[in-house]
Amino acid sequence: MRTPGKSLPRALGLALMACGALAAAPQRAPVNVRPVGQIVAWDAARDGKAATYRIGPYQLSLSALRDPDDTGPTPELTVSRADRSDVSYIGLDRGVTLAGVAGFPTARATFTVMRLDPAAAEPAIVLTTYSGGAHCCTDIQIANPTRNSWIVTRLGQLDVDPFYQAPRDFDGDGALELVIPDDRFDYQFDAFAGSWQPVRVFGVRHGVAVDRSAEPGFRKVLADDMQKAGAACRKGQSGACPAFIADAARIGRFAEAWAVMLRSVRPDFEFPRTRCGAHVLVLQCPKREAQPVSDYPTAVRLALVEAGYPVPRSPAKR
Repeated sequence: MRTPGKSLPRALGLALMACGALAAAPQRAPVNVRPVGQIVAWDAARDGKAATYRIGPYQLSLSALRDPDDTGPTPELTVSRADRSDVSYIGLDRGVTLAGVAGFPTARATFTVMRLDPAAAEPAIVLTTYSGGAHCCTDIQIANPTRNSWIVTRLGQLDVDPFYQAPRDFDGDGALELVIPDDRFDYQFDAFAGSWQPVRVFGVRHGVAVDRSAEPGFRKVLADDMQKAGAACRKGQSGACPAFIADAARIGRFAEAWAVMLRSVRPDFEFPRTRCGAHVLVLQCPKREAQPVSDYPTAVRLALVEAGYPVPRSPAKR
């Protein structure tokens, strides 16, 4: 029979070993609960290289991956169903992983869960990641669940803030839309600080993100932006007039805006003196494709046509 004195050291040793094993076991990151519709900003340096969020029906796990080109850490977002016992969509059970763009000096991401497709049973995920630098670039991805899979649409790498306006149901159809500035107008008629961008409205239909700007339900969005850009154009800001006319063209007010622009034109208005017939950047344009531009109104018209805005074939210059 063992005496209590002899068994105590062994019991104490086992207890200490168990405590050590618990201490050595990796600790799971806490789950951050956020409401649907809230825009969440994650910074790997501030929030940890691995973070987990619970939003609506989803569990979203963020991690910072090492970029093979050493341009900076890359954010990766993995989405899965939070409650796997209730999977109405097969695609949700499979989950989806979105890889962002490498950022410097740390991985950053902004994301939200919102209902973009009125026909979908579950909300979509919008992920934006930023490369770092003075202006560019923000990468925008939308992941929408369908019956059998996820559909991921990449809106591209844009020199804009996609959440400068909070997503809203602008046309009353029960789904939210994203209003995103058209950054194709940056630097064309002024420096970045003086450049104005017309707005585009994006929504999701049948799982696919589409530009819905021309639909009647968004006329007020474009009219409000047109009014702001028009005020700057009237004050003689050369970078504002093209955005003003682009917004106006979408809602059938091109002639009105064009007349305002003609009254506001000054001899010293900045404009690109050359357009490229090959539709590439002017700095890379082959000499045989370079086409001289005679005046500011012509430059504005060419910029609108190249961007796909509905303008008359030959609007009056004066």
